[in-house]
Amino acid sequence: MKWLYFAFILCGLHIELMAVPAQIIIIRHGEKTPFQKTTSLAQKGKERAAALVPYFLKDPTVTQYGPPVAIYAQNPSSAFPSLRPIETVTPLAEILHLELNRTYKSNEFVPMLREIMSEPAYDGKMVLICWQRYAIPMIAESLGISSAPKEWRGKDFDRCWLINFHHRAGPSFQNIPQKLLYGDSDR
Repeated sequence: MKWLYFAFILCGLHIELMAVPAQIIIIRHGEKTPFQKTTSLAQKGKERAAALVPYFLKDPTVTQYGPPVAIYAQNPSSAFPSLRPIETVTPLAEILHLELNRTYKSNEFVPMLREIMSEPAYDGKMVLICWQRYAIPMIAESLGISSAPKEWRGKDFDRCWLINFHHRAGPSFQNIPQKLLYGDSDR
């Protein structure tokens, strides 16, 4: 049933499946300063951004298909002017010598997914997306995941949503803790 739902979503997005990544991992941007109107990461968010580098290079939980072949970060807009998604994954992109794809704004995830799901260079590899929490459940649902939480909790900065694409069985979903910093969830 999941696979049928995924097929309908792809048809709705008019995605031509020339190539499919083996995995898409979605993370929320790093921590922000509570109750302040700032667009940059708080100190803890900067620490998370630094800790994500060895995590995405060496942790077997997220390197089953190798390090990210592409990294997408939400671009600032008038509705969501934050630089946090970009700041969160910039250290990883720099280490991997990848150009950070920041083409898409918060509500432009459908064209982003169309690009990801049709890019031959991503076939069989892992793609990383860093976005703001309100759109992440819609991104997962657009990829055929009905089992993901319907909202990303406001205080959660330490999760990875793993979406694996299996050619016959359809996509699968895991919500895992990063376990990178003191105070992160261990389950």
